[in-house]
Amino acid sequence: MTDQEIEHIYLRHRSAFLGWSAKQFGLSREDALDIYQEAIVAFTRNVRAGKFVPSASEPSTYLFAIGRNQALNLIRSRNSGRAEEDVALRIAHPPETDQLHEDEHNAHLISTGMRSLSDKEQEILRLFYAE
Repeated sequence: MTDQEIEHIYLRHRSAFLGWSAKQFGLSREDALDIYQEAIVAFTRNVRAGKFVPSASEPSTYLFAIGRNQALNLIRSRNSGRAEEDVALRIAHPPETDQLHEDEHNAHLISTGMRSLSDKEQEILRLFYAE
């Protein structure tokens, strides 16, 4: 992923992330912006280290998952006296973010696995599971 593509992702999702994190976690604009910056840095590192495969999931899904973890870490550090379960209960979970990321990853794994099979093997699996 090029620097221009990362910049495009940054600009495209910034407003949505700021609004989402304020609503879901009750963060101030400054905290939300700091978390977004940290999420973009982590996202860029992971892309360059090969930990994120763009075909496995949408960049926005991955970016929001990183930001969610950053927000949870911030809240935990501020509420260190509270049990982690209490903090998790108080925080709304982003809608379908984790499930979407998992579903996209699973679809990628299935697609990759299917391509490694012969046409006959693919047909057998398709008939068994789809027909």
